[in-house]
Amino acid sequence: MGGDSTGLERLQELESALEDTYGWLAEVFSDDWEASSLFAQLSREERSHAKLVGHEIRLLQSDEDASVTEIIDIELDELFQQIARLQRKNPPRLDEAVATALLVESSAYECYGGAVVRSTKPAINDLIQNLTRANHEHQERLHEFAEQRKFLVWVEEESDG
Repeated sequence: MGGDSTGLERLQELESALEDTYGWLAEVFSDDWEASSLFAQLSREERSHAKLVGHEIRLLQSDEDASVTEIIDIELDELFQQIARLQRKNPPRLDEAVATALLVESSAYECYGGAVVRSTKPAINDLIQNLTRANHEHQERLHEFAEQRKFLVWVEEESDG
């Protein structure tokens, strides 16, 4: 594989950390069926994302023509710190949990798969597109939940220009 998969392996770690965090939040908010269900579903989907990234890593290792351009690791470090800060608030407020989840889900690592991958294998490109689409769906669900609960959550949206 052209390039190093370290960033993708760290992305897989992030997806697994989100699986654990969302599972924990589902338990923390177990008395709120809607919140608990949202976080439980996100946890299951993050487990699937971690598996997809692992599959992507294996495919890239077999593609000599693939290239990987990493997104800056400082952002990924900050995402892990945000998750750790949330977990130290035992229990966090629901609005804090939703805001942190939105922050992570709207990050470049989540929105763009942790790296820009160019591959000759269509399967890799399909995996990246599926992961990106799923993360945008997470962002939308969390934003809708925040609006429904009237949480003041601000997430910078990309401009089309």
